[in-house]
Parts: sequence; structure tokens; C-alpha cells
Amino acid sequence: MLRGDTQDRLSGWCRQALRFVFPVECIACGNSLGTDPVPFFCTACWENIRPLRQPACARCDQPFVSPAATTYTPDHQCQHCQERPPAFQRAWTLFPYLPPLREAICSFKYRG
Repeated sequence: MLRGDTQDRLSGWCRQALRFVFPVECIACGNSLGTDPVPFFCTACWENIRPLRQPACARCDQPFVSPAATTYTPDHQCQHCQERPPAFQRAWTLFPYLPPLREAICSFKYRG
């Protein structure tokens, strides 16, 4: 038989695992998911997650302000990557690191 504190810890871990697999609230804003069809996000947050558009830096994949930046040079790097090249050769970014996605990433990263 498990002792009380061990049983409580296991119960807590199981509850967290179930909430990760079957979340009951939006990971970004905390609103109830109810019957929302998208896992992890409520409909309002999901509609605010937009994919990044090109053009972007060929190294860090951060978007350029002007589309003309890569008109003739698709391998163009942003000023930051030119001046201080990162330790990696290439990064790919699907979405900007903005709310509500930023809140979701921080929630996964720091709150389990």
C-alpha cells in the first residue's frame, strides 16, 4: 500500500498528465475549452495564431520589414545575423513568437 504523500504525488502527476492530453482550459488565456474543436486553444486564441509570411532572414528566419529585402537575394541575412552570426546555420519559424502562442510556449516550458 502507498503512503499518503506518495499517493498524493502520484495522483497529482496523473491529473497533470490527463490535463496535458485532455486539456480543460485554453493554454494561452485560461478560458474553458468547452466544446472547442482545437486542442489546447480556445477558438478566440486559435484565430489569433497566424503563420509567418516571407520574406525572412535566410539564417534566423525573422521576417524582414520590407518584401524588397529578398527580391534579388534569397540568401539575404538580417543585420543582426550579419553582424553577430548565431551559432546555428539555419532556423525555421512557423509562427511569430507573439500572444497567444507565446503564452502557450511559456506555459509548456515553465508550468509543465
